[in-house]
Amino acid sequence: MIDYGDELLYFSRRLEYVDLLQNIDISALSHSTAEQLLEKLGKAGFYLGDYDDDGITLSSYQKLCDSTNNPKWLFYQARVYRYRERKGDHGKAVDILKQVVVQAQQQNHLVLIPQAQLEMGAICVKLNEIPQAIQLIKEGMVFFDIDLQTAENASLENIEHAFDISGISSEHYNSIAWGLRHAGLAYVRQGKANPTIACWYAAKALWEKMEDNLNVAAMHTNLGGAYQLFSISLEKSKYHLQTAQVILEEQQSLYELFRLYNMLTHLYMTKGDFYNALQTSNKILYLTEQGLEVSLGHDLETRGRIYDSIEQWEQAEHFYKESLNYVAPQFRITREIYLADMYLSWGRRLKYNKKHAIDKYYTAKKQFETLLDLAEEKGTSNDDIPRIKLGLAEVLLGIVSLSNNDGDNTVLDDIQTMLEQTQSEFRTISEDRQAEWWFIPARIDRVWAEYHRLQGHFSETESLLENTWDSLLSDMVENGVNKEEIWVLEALVDLERTMKGETHDHNQSAK
Repeated sequence: MIDYGDELLYFSRRLEYVDLLQNIDISALSHSTAEQLLEKLGKAGFYLGDYDDDGITLSSYQKLCDSTNNPKWLFYQARVYRYRERKGDHGKAVDILKQVVVQAQQQNHLVLIPQAQLEMGAICVKLNEIPQAIQLIKEGMVFFDIDLQTAENASLENIEHAFDISGISSEHYNSIAWGLRHAGLAYVRQGKANPTIACWYAAKALWEKMEDNLNVAAMHTNLGGAYQLFSISLEKSKYHLQTAQVILEEQQSLYELFRLYNMLTHLYMTKGDFYNALQTSNKILYLTEQGLEVSLGHDLETRGRIYDSIEQWEQAEHFYKESLNYVAPQFRITREIYLADMYLSWGRRLKYNKKHAIDKYYTAKKQFETLLDLAEEKGTSNDDIPRIKLGLAEVLLGIVSLSNNDGDNTVLDDIQTMLEQTQSEFRTISEDRQAEWWFIPARIDRVWAEYHRLQGHFSETESLLENTWDSLLSDMVENGVNKEEIWVLEALVDLERTMKGETHDHNQSAK
């Protein structure tokens, strides 16, 4: 029973296994057998996510500490606190890990020292103490002859095989792989693409040697996300995510599937593959219906963006509004911008139906004005402000172009002021937001072009649109498709028609 118990930890009946272990009278067993039983019980409780001090996980490890005085069981207690993440748990974990280091030195359990350092590094990543995390992981890796500088020096050409793992002892595969996994997370926080990817490729290779399919899939998911995040290769992102999908759907690992489906949905949207984006979004919805506690609001917003992209406006409006019921206050303005932008796009698409177009424009205008007031109340550091001003400027242009007041200099002056402010303020927002909203500079130029066109400055309009189109084509290689390309192309076509019409009218007059 004791020997093959580990296999049961990964299967659906593991709860029955825990019940069986708990019903055994430990006092009637030999000392060594009792220790094995407690180890199995602690491990089983850990895999079940049972981190309370209720006679299973923590209790088992505490009894093992008391009976053996082996710092290994202190290490496992610390790991439980790290995963539990209640108030004060990270501090408890670090305090225990420091005890592990001291006792491991005293008792010559040397491998526990780097393992404790790697565990403390993982906690620092969680707490966003990134320099300290990297230092701890580097120190822990020295024991295993792994130098993280190798990852930091890696080039894209050798990134998949930056680390030589051929001489690593199999007993250390798991510890090293976890250390590399957390190092990758730390490098992500620093925005360093190459060391991130190098660490995760090496971790994946080690878990492949162990035939640990779930962790292999997790690394494929991470790599797929990294290739997207750092705008390196959408095709490599797709390969890794789809490889993870095969493994995880077979294993039915729900939380990992949720993470994967979110990344796949984003990938398909980036590539303009909205059919598959909707299919993976449906899978996320299915997981939430199975009781998985995830961000329903984020999924509803994503579905809104998909329908927005394929111009199914009523459905987009429905999902955007539904998502607002689940949004945290700090993200509400950002999410409402999507709704306002959707009304703006709806109005643009209805431009040949003047009455309906103006109706949507005014809905968007009201939304943007409300959002601008809210954002300015939050302070000047709000990243949303330039995007709101840009939307408002574009809405006003749309209204003016469909009205009979093309020469309203007051409105045009307001539009010019907002565009100038947007251009200046966008450069000051966070780098993460600039990367996420990579298409905004092109949109600013396109709205400037439409501003000049409204005043009959066709040469300036044409020059701006052509430069914007070239910029978008270059950016799309790395960042994928965006609706902005459609608006720029349509603006170029409309300008061409207008200029031909002007030439035709001039020739007719000359006759």
